[in-house]
Amino acid sequence: MEEKDRVQYGWAILFFDMPYLMAYACFFSGLLFRLKTNQRNLAIPFLVALFDFFENSAILHLLSIFPEEGKLTAILASISSTAKWILVIVLLILVFLGFFKVLLAKKNDLGSTIKAKI
Repeated sequence: MEEKDRVQYGWAILFFDMPYLMAYACFFSGLLFRLKTNQRNLAIPFLVALFDFFENSAILHLLSIFPEEGKLTAILASISSTAKWILVIVLLILVFLGFFKVLLAKKNDLGSTIKAKI
């Protein structure tokens, strides 16, 4: 990767990925809140964002020290990325279960309304 490409990649991380991580953390935390999940679950999107931030910071550092190798930084970026994706899977499962719970509750409410009318 040439110098200008590394600089462009670094700017893209700073101006697109960094603000985006706060946007999706707030969105998914709000969604979990609306789905009435356990209060502790509201922190999961922010943990995803935190690991994403660590990953992005490590990548920016690696770009800045190139052509030197930052083995520890690369390992930390990899760990952060793996932790982020594990938490994303947990988050998506929680969202899916929350939607299922809401749909089930609406179905039960509809069933009890129909029974009350009969």
